[in-house]
Amino acid sequence: MRLENLADYARYLQVGPEELKLLQEDALINVTRFFRDPEVWDFLSGDILPSFFRDHLRDTPVRIWCAGCSSGEEAYSLAILFLEQTAALGIETPIQLFGTDASERSIELARNGIYPESLQHEISEERLKRYFVKIDRGYQVSKRVRDLCVFARQNVASDPPFSHMDFVSCRNVLIYLNAALQKQVINTFHYALDPAGCLILGSSESLRDYGEMFATVDRRHKIYTKLGVRIPSGYNLPPYFISSGSSSTFPKLSEGPANVNIWPELDLQRAADRIVLARYGPPGLIVDDQMSVLQSRGDTTPFIDLSSGPVSWNLSRILRESIAFTVKSAVERSIADNLPISLGPITVRRDQTEDSIRVEVLPIASMSGKTRCFLILFENAIHGSNRSADLAIPSLLTTDAKDQLIAQLGQDLEANRLHLQSLIEERDARNQELISANEEIQSANEELQSTNEELETTKEELQSANEELQTVNEELQQRNSVLVQTGNDLNNLLNSVNIPLLMLNDDFQIRQFTPPMQRLLSVRSTDIGRSINEIRLHLSIGDLEPLLREVMETLGTREQEVQDREGRWYLLRV
Repeated sequence: MRLENLADYARYLQVGPEELKLLQEDALINVTRFFRDPEVWDFLSGDILPSFFRDHLRDTPVRIWCAGCSSGEEAYSLAILFLEQTAALGIETPIQLFGTDASERSIELARNGIYPESLQHEISEERLKRYFVKIDRGYQVSKRVRDLCVFARQNVASDPPFSHMDFVSCRNVLIYLNAALQKQVINTFHYALDPAGCLILGSSESLRDYGEMFATVDRRHKIYTKLGVRIPSGYNLPPYFISSGSSSTFPKLSEGPANVNIWPELDLQRAADRIVLARYGPPGLIVDDQMSVLQSRGDTTPFIDLSSGPVSWNLSRILRESIAFTVKSAVERSIADNLPISLGPITVRRDQTEDSIRVEVLPIASMSGKTRCFLILFENAIHGSNRSADLAIPSLLTTDAKDQLIAQLGQDLEANRLHLQSLIEERDARNQELISANEEIQSANEELQSTNEELETTKEELQSANEELQTVNEELQQRNSVLVQTGNDLNNLLNSVNIPLLMLNDDFQIRQFTPPMQRLLSVRSTDIGRSINEIRLHLSIGDLEPLLREVMETLGTREQEVQDREGRWYLLRV
C-alpha cells in the first residue's frame, strides 16, 4: 500500500496495529556486537569484578540487568565475563542476567543465541571454543551461557523495572533519548540498583547532572556506583503504568501538568486586568480550581503570611490565620457553584492591629474551555480603623457603631462556629478513613497469613518431594554401582579366561572378544561395532551368517569342526 502524505499514513496507523509494530521496529536502532569497546571489558575484569566478588556473598546470586540488549550480544558478553571471573577466582556464585529491549524481534534473536560466521572475527578463538557451538547457520551460544540469561521485551521508559540489581548495563541507549526521558530512565536505574551497585553506560553518555544519585568510579569508561538507598529530594520516580493493549504506553514527558486546557499566561493576565480595572484595582490573588495561587496582584502582604519551612502556594497555606478559613470556604463555594461570592466585613489581624475587610471571589470566564480560574479581591471595609482601639473604649462609640461592632462580633462568632464544625467534620472523615484503612490492613493481613500458610504447605510438599527424589537418587546410585561392579567382573572374566570367545549382537555386530580370539581371528578393538561378515576369518568355513541365524531362531547350540590356514583343528560352538 502506497500513501501519498503523512496525514493519510497517520490515520492508517490508528487502524492498523500491525503497521504500527513494523514502524516501531524500523525506528529502533540495533547496533551492537560482542565485547564492544574492549578496554571497558578489560577494566571490568581487572579492576571492578575482583573487588566485587571479594565482598559478595558466594551463595547469593549476582543479578545483572542489560537494558537495551538488542539481539543479545551485550548480554551474552556480560555472562561470559562473569563466568570467566568466577572460574578465575575458583568460586561457584550463581549468576542471573536479565536482557531487555523494546523490540520483540531483537528479543527473539537474543533468545535463540545464533550468530553468523563473522562472529569468529569479533571474539577470541578460546572464547569461541569454550562458549559457542558450531552449527550449520553459524555459531550458537552454548546452553551453559544461555541458561544464565532471561530475555524479555520491556520499554525502559514506561514499564516497571527489575530490582535488587548488582550491575546495570545500558550502553549507548541514552544518547537517543531527550533530557526528560534520560532523567526518567536514570531514576529507574537508581531504583533498580542495590546500594553501591554499578551502572555501566556507553562511551558518549555521562551522569554529570546526577551527582546526588551516582558517584563516578571511572570517568573514562563510564562506570558509576549508586549513592544512597532512596532517590534524593527533587527527583521523582517515573509514572509507571500498563496500557490496555499488549504494547507499553509511553508516559507523558512534560515535567509540569501536561494539560492543553491550562491558561496561557498572557490570556490570564489580560482577563484579570479587565476585572481589576472594573473594580478600581484592589489587591488580590488569582487561583485555579485546585486553590493553587497562580498570580498575585497589588500589595497582598496584609493578607498573606508565609510560614517557615517548605513553601507551598496553596491558598489555605499562605493566608493569615484569622481569615484563612473564611476565605477558603468562600473560594470553595465559588468553585462548586461557579458564581461570585462576597464576604464581609471580616477581621484580619496583623501585628497589633485589626482591619475590617471585604472579600470577593470572582470566576474568570473563558470561552475556550480552559482550566477555571478565580480572582480573590481584598477591599478595606473601614479605612484607617483600629479595631483594638474601638474595643478599648466602647463607651465612646455611637449607637450605629455599637450595632456595627455587635454585628461584626456576631459574624466572627459565626465564622468560628463554622470553622469548628468544619474541623469536626474533617476529624470524623479522617476517623472514617482510618477505620477503613485499618479494615483494609486487617484484610490484607489475613490474606498474607493465608498466603503464608499456603506457602508453608507448598514448602512441606516440596520437602517431601525432595526427600522422595533423594531416595530414588540413592537407589539409582546403588544400582549404578552394582552395574559398574558387574561390568568390571565380566571384563575381568573375559580377560582372564584362556578360551577364544566372540560376542555379537542381534545384527551380528561385534560387541566383545577375549585376547585368544584376537589372536585367532586377527580382530582388534577398532573392529567393535563392525559386522562379522566384514571380518575376513582365518577359518575353513564359508558363510557364517546362516549358522548364526539358525542358532538365533532355534535358541539351541551348534558345533562344527573347523580348520585354520595353518592346519590346526578347532571346535566351533555357537
